Amino acid sequence: MKRTTYILIGILVLGLLVLLAFVFYASVAGNKPKEDKELFPESVSMDATGVHTVKFRLDKENVYIPLLGRLWVKPGQGETKTFSYPKGASKYFTVEREKDTLFVSFRYDEKLFSDKKGEYELPTRGLKFNLEADSTLKLIYNHVGGLGVALSNLTLDSLSVRTMFQSFLVDSCRFRALNTEVFSGSFDVYRSTIRDLHINLNGMKNWRVEKSDIDTEYLSGDYKHRCELPRGECRQMFWIPRNKDAELRVTLKTGARVLLQE
Repeated sequence: MKRTTYILIGILVLGLLVLLAFVFYASVAGNKPKEDKELFPESVSMDATGVHTVKFRLDKENVYIPLLGRLWVKPGQGETKTFSYPKGASKYFTVEREKDTLFVSFRYDEKLFSDKKGEYELPTRGLKFNLEADSTLKLIYNHVGGLGVALSNLTLDSLSVRTMFQSFLVDSCRFRALNTEVFSGSFDVYRSTIRDLHINLNGMKNWRVEKSDIDTEYLSGDYKHRCELPRGECRQMFWIPRNKDAELRVTLKTGARVLLQE
């Protein structure tokens, strides 16, 4: 076979690959979800003054709802605090308040989420919830897998956050004590001051602390865990095994002082 024949075959194969790549890109781009502002241009607000606990939950156990969104928690400006959520997506969940507890309950309904055109995740994509918190907020509990949690500019005595699968972000906050459980998700702390940081390592993928002032980290877990302790992350660290088989391997890359309790 002549060299020119090899060249022609190579050009044809390359052209076919380019055509297939273009068709794939066009199909993906055509099904790309709209931006959040197009999906949910309006929001609904309700009074959240004095809320102690916020719970995101599913109405059925062991089910998956295609959801990508985030709960933003900020201090708010006036004495009256509010909780806002996307108006256009309210058919997928209910919001109610019982005394000092705020419930957001997602419905599992196959008719709402099934779509043969490949838009299965489109209806609940890009949900944004906003909570203005005051000093009474003590617990955030999220059992909805696709919902992340972000705290921004909060100053509280103590707060507990239990969430799963998505990221948990703490940015520019001040706490005397922060208790965290992030199952199969990440935990990031930026520009924050925390005296006592309690971290349950069970299921947590990773965590990162940057430009923050943390006095003491309390790490607990049931299994074999490991972490890297960079210089300046905290002043002291305590390991609290929750059973006899639990262990923690700590990597130190700078000089440190290690004290062992009897």
